Amino acid sequence: VLDYDYHNSELSNKLYKVRDDGNDSYGFKDSTADSQDYWYDANGNMVRDLNKGIGTSSADGISYNHLNLPIQIKFDNSDQKKITYIYDAAGVKLRKVVEQPSVSSVTTDYAGNYIYESSTLQFFNQPEGYVEPDGSGGYDYIYQYKDHLGNVRLSYSDINQDGMVSDRVIFEDGIELATGWSGITAYDDTFSHTGNYSAKIVKTSTGEKVSLNDTWAYIDHDVSTDYTFSGWYYSNGPSADIFLFMKTENETGYYTQVANVRGTTTNKWVYLEKTFSVPSNIAKLNLRIDNNGGGTVWFDDLRIRQVTDEIVEENNYYPFGLEHKGYNNVVNGTEYKYKTFQGQEINEELGLNWLSFKYRNYDPAIGRFFNVDPLTEDYMDWGPYVFSGNRVIDARELEGLEPFVVTGRAFIPDEKLANPNPFSKTKSFAGDNRSDYQLNTSAYRTEQKVRVDIDNGNATTLSNRANSTTGYDKNGNVAETSEPGKAGPTPTYTMDGNTATVNMEVDASNKLVSGAPAINYDVGVTITQNEDGSFSFELKGETDGFPAYEFFITNEKDGKSYLIYGSNPNQTGDGPFSLFPPMEKDVNTSGSSTTTTPIEDDKKK
Repeated sequence: VLDYDYHNSELSNKLYKVRDDGNDSYGFKDSTADSQDYWYDANGNMVRDLNKGIGTSSADGISYNHLNLPIQIKFDNSDQKKITYIYDAAGVKLRKVVEQPSVSSVTTDYAGNYIYESSTLQFFNQPEGYVEPDGSGGYDYIYQYKDHLGNVRLSYSDINQDGMVSDRVIFEDGIELATGWSGITAYDDTFSHTGNYSAKIVKTSTGEKVSLNDTWAYIDHDVSTDYTFSGWYYSNGPSADIFLFMKTENETGYYTQVANVRGTTTNKWVYLEKTFSVPSNIAKLNLRIDNNGGGTVWFDDLRIRQVTDEIVEENNYYPFGLEHKGYNNVVNGTEYKYKTFQGQEINEELGLNWLSFKYRNYDPAIGRFFNVDPLTEDYMDWGPYVFSGNRVIDARELEGLEPFVVTGRAFIPDEKLANPNPFSKTKSFAGDNRSDYQLNTSAYRTEQKVRVDIDNGNATTLSNRANSTTGYDKNGNVAETSEPGKAGPTPTYTMDGNTATVNMEVDASNKLVSGAPAINYDVGVTITQNEDGSFSFELKGETDGFPAYEFFITNEKDGKSYLIYGSNPNQTGDGPFSLFPPMEKDVNTSGSSTTTTPIEDDKKK
């Protein structure tokens, strides 16, 4: 449980202190007892975070440019432990340099979609994920599955080109629970590869000191199977080993068979990995980590997996963006730190653990930004450091130009539509009892709803639904019903600068009762965002003459909705009894938010 205190006797939006009343082994770490944690400059930017060693009680640790973007973050008040950023004139990040004592600096260059570390290409983004060099002059395509907020949940690669993804990770420990290893010197919360802890083994004299995990992982194979065991280590002198111990079901000794991988590099985090063919009679696997004497070795992010894994990385998040630890993360390959949670870069270096949004930086452990929202004056009812308006389940954090929601619906104006089929006079079906255009919870036959985020170049389908329908016989008794389902294909979109086009198509005849005509439309809605916050729109396509259709755009900045097209057969004369050709209507309409009156609030029912 986190307890938040604010400056100016709780009358300010600026954090003064955060207390962790529970287990702080992961996430927020309260390192300052009851003293002040955070300081801010005159522009509202955080300049000290004593929990992370940024600045001191008397000296700032972060300096900013004229765009309120950090240009340098110093840790432990040291010029040797810092992160430096370089931007272009528009505030686009071009370079990041991480420096720390006794370790070579790491320079990351951002060349549009292409990311380099120490002048070596790491990957470049593509619409379905990213592409990384395979080490042999070629490239591997990594595909990503995202949730409704655009968070990357799964990254995978079809290595064997069979159209399927296989995965079996049997052991993974990022040491975040600070338990589970016998024989280590300490769970070190001051030094780790990722997260907050590493397994520290000290052996200053000659000879090895070892630690075995407390839990054996069970496997079952009829043939020999390749497994890869891996982990990261940091040594200030000794060589280090990771051992894979294997046991048969009836083995009573320490192990039946063993394999190991050794590292001798010092003063930097090093990744060790080895693949071993595990015999079919082996039933249990475990890891041992060794310090071979003469200093200290730290271990982190240890795992065992099958070689055939095509899952590259799995990500699960708490609502405000903190990643789950201990059972997912990197499975096979290199951790992808870019465009994960809501498409943002995670900065874990030196324990910073910030997400870099376009205009400001965010700490998912406490759910707060540390820079003022550039649009804060447009949202006087919201705190300037609030994340996503505190709507973390259904809304993304906005980064400048506000998202729009495009809604397309079909509805039956009448309460009940009698004799819908001119060849059968004995049936009727329930309508929506609507005679005007309404929003939100209004009844409808079909609905497609898409949130368009022009600033971030993406769109998310929020709804694609055909409601159930009830049919009645001539006596008014229920004769048949239809089940709810999809309204049509998932809407698609294209982006071009400050313009987005959403393509919406519905063919929901199979979701209505047999006496009802089909519901069909196929339209494209184009939105162009203007610098003053207004927008223009255009709708082109075709709709059937039946039933009533409505298309409207909601500007999430002010919550106002604008009807851009409405075709009500009861009002136009093309009603439910006009079911003979021509049924299709060409739709071509345009306008802007400055010339279109928003739908009145009393119609938002």
